[in-house]
Amino acid sequence: TLGSNAELTGSTVSFGNTVAGGSKSLAVTGNAAFNGAVSGLSTLGVTGTTLLNTDEVTTSGAQTYAGAVTLSGGDRTLTGSTIHTQSTLAGGGHALNITGAAYVNKANTLTVASATVVGDFKLTAAGATALQSLNASGNVTVTLSAGDLTLGNITASGHTVNLNVAGAVVGGDAVSDITAQTLDI
Repeated sequence: TLGSNAELTGSTVSFGNTVAGGSKSLAVTGNAAFNGAVSGLSTLGVTGTTLLNTDEVTTSGAQTYAGAVTLSGGDRTLTGSTIHTQSTLAGGGHALNITGAAYVNKANTLTVASATVVGDFKLTAAGATALQSLNASGNVTVTLSAGDLTLGNITASGHTVNLNVAGAVVGGDAVSDITAQTLDI
């Protein structure tokens, strides 16, 4: 349990067990590996890569991942006011569930089996991207400055789906699998 806000620096900061935040913030300068439950933090920030080898990471405020995020060993859940990834998000065939607004700014790789977002979902990318399955309870905005968008299905019932894609939107019947109040392509 954190007794105060913590700022940890190292090439890789590895947490072998549970991290109990005690309503404090945790900032990691360097890479981070979470191998046990993470809960009770006010905010979490990692400047390097992040390995999520735990079922759930929970904060009352924002989570910010500046480097590549890898989901390891199974489906993962991130809960916070805002989940902000700023690089590659690699799911390894696992699902990512997000409770809170999701802002995914990435270089050119987003690979998760499915994503469920309780809140708005915003994806900004500079290369080809695949969204196999996205279920959002808020608005969905996808902006690609280069490359194609390959879709599985998107559900944002009662909300707006806005696709701003420099290349093609592909995926067979994918466009018919978008459920939304408003669809802008």
